[in-house]
Amino acid sequence: MKLFEPKLALFLLALTVFGTSYAQQTETKVRTGPAKAGKKSTSHLKTGAKKAVAKPSGNKPSSSKVNLDSKDKDGKTALIRASIDGRLDRIKSLVAARVRLDIQDNSGNTALIWSASKGNLNCLNALVAAGARVNIKNRDGDTALMSATSAGSIEAVKALLVGHAEVNTKNNLGNTALMTTVSKGNMACVDLLVAGGADVNSKNNSGQTGLMNAALVDPRGPLDALITAHANLDAQDNDGNTALIKSAMNGRTEAVDILIAAHADLSVKNKDGNTALMGAAANGNYDALVSLIASSADLNAQNKDGNTALILCASAGKTDCVKRLVRAGAEIEVRNNTGQTAITAAMAHPEVTSVLTAAEEAIEFKGLAKEVAQTEFGGYGVGSILTFGEQDWVKFSNNIQFHKGGVTVTSEGVRFIRGTEGKHGNQGTVFVFDGTSWTPAIP
Repeated sequence: MKLFEPKLALFLLALTVFGTSYAQQTETKVRTGPAKAGKKSTSHLKTGAKKAVAKPSGNKPSSSKVNLDSKDKDGKTALIRASIDGRLDRIKSLVAARVRLDIQDNSGNTALIWSASKGNLNCLNALVAAGARVNIKNRDGDTALMSATSAGSIEAVKALLVGHAEVNTKNNLGNTALMTTVSKGNMACVDLLVAGGADVNSKNNSGQTGLMNAALVDPRGPLDALITAHANLDAQDNDGNTALIKSAMNGRTEAVDILIAAHADLSVKNKDGNTALMGAAANGNYDALVSLIASSADLNAQNKDGNTALILCASAGKTDCVKRLVRAGAEIEVRNNTGQTAITAAMAHPEVTSVLTAAEEAIEFKGLAKEVAQTEFGGYGVGSILTFGEQDWVKFSNNIQFHKGGVTVTSEGVRFIRGTEGKHGNQGTVFVFDGTSWTPAIP
């Protein structure tokens, strides 16, 4: 045993040293890994840190570099703000910094659309020259060209057309730039768009054309321009209304006159069967009514309910229009689909009822007056006056004093005079001969 003790001691010492060394190496590996791998790992961590600084997560700019394309709460970038404010210098700087030109804000507007809507021509030109897309639409479907026409910016419209803006693009309502500008009454923009190839007969979602829009605003200029450009005068919207019907309904007498002169069809009916004359009558648009009557509009045409222009204006209590239609020869006894005449339709309007009743009586005696004059009085001259006395028809010559009430009766000014009832009619019923027939005086 003694022989092996020194050797055993030496072996145990060597084992102890080796164990300590191995433990140290293992601890080093745990902390840093192998020597070579440790260098690569350290390098990778350092490189990764640099990449994290150069490309931060999301759209947030780093502390060392500002993101010029970032948006505020309204979705507006620095370029959009500069366009709104008309800051040409700022726009040039941002363009030089290579910002994105066509970013849209929360409403879908780009910097170019904002420049167009503000009429900032220099800003608009700078953006177009930098390559901004001219036909982008916002959330309403409007383009920069539509915004420029709405703002009435003639120079902006010119610049966009030169920049190849699409002239017939429609927004969400189906309106084109031309429809927008005629609604504003901007004659210069109308001319530019028509010359640029705008479709004058394009319809929006409601079936309305530019001509219809022009008829509802100050018509002189845009309306003439569209007619000259061969707009369809009788195009109908989704309700069947033409430009003439719309202008008559809304009392746009000047537009009515322009369209009549251009030979718009007076007989066209909308989906309810109403003509332009009916539209004017129902709404009490006297001047438009007079123009349509003078142009030989059909006085007795009936709509889907059987109503004539006279029934419509009588039921609406439009006394002046009722008088004018009666004088023009509108038939009083026509009945609608429910059996109403103009008189029964006017029951809620005593003044209208009185006018129609008097007219009805005068018309009833017209034939009798002529018959009596021919059979009992022989020949008669232009301007002869015939009135019904207490028992008989009495013939008077011109410019005499009426025998009842002291009323002067002439061929130029005859009025309906009511008296006591007689054998064949009301005393004082007056007729005047115009050379062709006896005409009753209408109150």
